[in-house]
Amino acid sequence: MPRDTPSPGPCTSGCPARTPTARPATPDQAAVDLAAFVRALRRVDTVGAHPRLPHARGGPLAEGDDLVRRSVARLGDRVDGDAVLCSWRESLDAPAWDRPEVWVHGDLLPGNLLVVDGRLSAVIDFGGLNVGDPACDLQPAWNVFAGDSRLRFRAELGVDEASWVRGRGWALYQAVTGLAYYWDTNPGMVRQTAHALEQVLADGSP
Repeated sequence: MPRDTPSPGPCTSGCPARTPTARPATPDQAAVDLAAFVRALRRVDTVGAHPRLPHARGGPLAEGDDLVRRSVARLGDRVDGDAVLCSWRESLDAPAWDRPEVWVHGDLLPGNLLVVDGRLSAVIDFGGLNVGDPACDLQPAWNVFAGDSRLRFRAELGVDEASWVRGRGWALYQAVTGLAYYWDTNPGMVRQTAHALEQVLADGSP
């Protein structure tokens, strides 16, 4: 199930304030910085990695099909269900990742990106860490970036067409399931997931 957006712990070593909800002052630089983090994570040796559980992030998108459809049904006319399911189908139909699996953070949402003086400072919340399809970590393209910065993020990571469409599916999965889960309890998450879903649907086919 989607989780509450985490908050950083108290600073006890004189560090500057870090705000997980702050937006980078320069989106293009943030795209470069976050892509560098993703590339570095992917380079970490996966030997001895814990086995990925069913439905864990980085696994086959199809594992989330039932939850996406139930979430759309639960949301009713609060979302364009036909458009959501059409986009979801495009992602499900994209060619699967057929190269070695890599480490994925799995939850690169704005609340997990710490900003200091307008620059990305750190990434937090590794609870979804898994070895799997790197497309899972493309979620920031629709949760954090837009326009030129989205294209910059994609270019920095050298994302192929199939991975981009799967990544969009991961962003849709997180957005629509989060909307359904938090609709009555967490307005902040509803705003974030609604924004991401809007970006996914507006992005269309690559």
